[in-house]
Amino acid sequence: MYIITFPSTYQALNFEKKYKETGLKFTLRPVPREISSSCGIAAQLTTDEISIKNLWAECRKYKIETDGLFFLEKQGGKAVVSTILIGQE
Repeated sequence: MYIITFPSTYQALNFEKKYKETGLKFTLRPVPREISSSCGIAAQLTTDEISIKNLWAECRKYKIETDGLFFLEKQGGKAVVSTILIGQE
């Protein structure tokens, strides 16, 4: 699953407002501890790499600020995080 983090709750809610009615399947959730120990809201998505990178670019186009894009997977019962992008790259 992919995780998009935001610099503020406001930006997470902007993301939700923009994509809620588009058919994009996502869940807003607390940022996983494997990514950050600080409080925050993230979007969790199950999709393919091309779609997630297109979504990342759309966020920039629509001025939705993002902090990071991560891939979270379970390996041997443990969550493993891979960083894909940081900031508005």
